[in-house]
Amino acid sequence: MASEFSPDSLIQRAQSSTGLDGFGSEHFRDFLRAWCEDLESARLSEIGRSKLASLAVRVLETRLRVEATLRQHPEILDVPLPRIVRIAGFPRSGTTLLHQLLSLGTRRRAFLRWELVAPIPPPEATTYRTDPRIEQVGKPLNALRGTLLERMHWVEATDPEECPWGFTDLSGMLGRGCVAAMPRWGEALFDAGCSHRETYVDYRHLVQILLWHNPLGEDDTLVLKSPTDTDCLSVFLDVFPEAQVVLLHRDPFRTVTSACQLAQFVCEPYLSSDAVLSDDHYLATMLPLHVTQADAMIDLSRTRPDKVRNIRYTDLMSQPAAVVGEIERDLGLDGDTHDLVEAFLERQRSGARAAPPAEYKDFGATPTSVHASLARYMDTFGISAEAQRITEPKAERA
Repeated sequence: MASEFSPDSLIQRAQSSTGLDGFGSEHFRDFLRAWCEDLESARLSEIGRSKLASLAVRVLETRLRVEATLRQHPEILDVPLPRIVRIAGFPRSGTTLLHQLLSLGTRRRAFLRWELVAPIPPPEATTYRTDPRIEQVGKPLNALRGTLLERMHWVEATDPEECPWGFTDLSGMLGRGCVAAMPRWGEALFDAGCSHRETYVDYRHLVQILLWHNPLGEDDTLVLKSPTDTDCLSVFLDVFPEAQVVLLHRDPFRTVTSACQLAQFVCEPYLSSDAVLSDDHYLATMLPLHVTQADAMIDLSRTRPDKVRNIRYTDLMSQPAAVVGEIERDLGLDGDTHDLVEAFLERQRSGARAAPPAEYKDFGATPTSVHASLARYMDTFGISAEAQRITEPKAERA
């Protein structure tokens, strides 16, 4: 008899709840198998195991609904994609802030958390701001208010969200924030033989679904963001030839330690009381991912310079409106955001966003050790050590 946490059991749960059985491409099964192997690990608590299994079932349900929608409406695959700007870089390098700011333009749009988490039925233009899924997706977030997550990386149901929340092949679970607690799944994600091409093909279809009844204008721009799969940018550009990439660069000591802190917050609620992961474990998970991503950014900037715009985090934080304006000019976007950026940042400073922590634990890392591992990256992009952690963008005036 199959375990209740086996791939077959989770698939059966998803099929029973939806009444559907067509999953489309079978590549999702590799990620599902790895996820289920981790579910059987003693490092998880019973409650954690149950919650992570239910999360997988919800993603499988979404995949079934997406595939059913595409079968019922094959015309969706003819929906043209607009121009795309994809923001990437290391996790914790300012990509969320830039995503929010660059999306403020009147002829730009980002996908919001609620529509990526619950994309079926496809959102309608007439009810986009009042869809009941906004409340459904937003309600569970209330339990996390006041936590470290709110101070580090908070995304409302109506805020721009990063691509992995819309990956329906189980490669984007929890925005990939749980890799340290799910190592077999992490190995499947970052396997050298896994290009994620099919992940992006699936995501392209999801983008078409989300634009089907709520399209952008002919000259509008879709702003996407995802730092956790920066190592696969060249494949993304092959699947999305409409896209250009903005890479954000930051002192990797600051991003590595911040990523470890966020990962610890995400993972700990799922762990058993006697299986707390060490600081060394988080560092050993995050640092190699940074090295892989750094190599990919260097290679992409060298081989496809026409597709890449490089931005330093320190510049974004010292001159946010000016940097957004520079990106707009370089990419040929309508430059109408200066006042919008200033107003957005003023709302954040006035309490719309919880104040970020000034410092994080070092998880056994030092600037010297991290910089030695990523020296080529720092030299290539002219990145200096961030002597004091920069957490707040400065106020600007025209």
